[in-house]
Amino acid sequence: MRAIGLILLGLSLWAGIWDAAGAGPNVAGDEVEAAFDEANRLYEQGDYEAAAAAYERLLGAAPGTASLHYNLGNAWFKAGKVGLAIWHYRAARDLSPRDADIRANLQFARNQVGASEQVREGRLGRWVELLTLDEWGLVSVALFWCGMAGVVVAQLRPGNRGSIRFWARLLMVAWLGSVLALGWVWHGQRGQRVAVVVAEGGIRYGPFEESQIQFTVPGGAELRVLDTREGWVRVEHARRGSGWMELSLVRIYPGS
Repeated sequence: MRAIGLILLGLSLWAGIWDAAGAGPNVAGDEVEAAFDEANRLYEQGDYEAAAAAYERLLGAAPGTASLHYNLGNAWFKAGKVGLAIWHYRAARDLSPRDADIRANLQFARNQVGASEQVREGRLGRWVELLTLDEWGLVSVALFWCGMAGVVVAQLRPGNRGSIRFWARLLMVAWLGSVLALGWVWHGQRGQRVAVVVAEGGIRYGPFEESQIQFTVPGGAELRVLDTREGWVRVEHARRGSGWMELSLVRIYPGS
């Protein structure tokens, strides 16, 4: 019983730590609501660039939410800025990966650019990313502690030790799988940076204005980031190779 009590204590402590680490500043109030309503009004009036600018200001006043990034994606898409739209749709998808509207709009925006201009995403990755980073963290910790609880129960009930150990081992295997999934999602959302092109530009052989242009990419292209230098970013195109691009022409995801 003492061991079970320690497990419950660990769970409660972990829940508090997770909540403290995962919960950002909760900014709320009449001013934020009024600003959001104003941005929505500008969008309904068809002033999409002004609406997008108003939504962007909200990102500095309140933590980013899936709905805010989704609205930003819609506003920038309507304003003809496909690259900025894709950047915000990606952010919205990572915050709410099972939202069908977000995924549909992201795919629609990508279709306007072309499949050859995108960072390739495997089928396994799409399945794993149906849960957010926080959700995989919760699943991983829950499976670990359930497996530990099974080990303790097996010690307390010798008569059923064989079957309990089987389920405990099964839970630990599932836990290992969840850890791998957690690492996959973390790498996709935090470890792997992507440069989303916001304005058509050339990819050069070197990080200098005098360097020859290898090829050009359209706004909305998604390129893997290899390196950064003051004012420049080295990117890799899915099919054409790597080169340098002016940092002002891209927006790196995830942001700082």
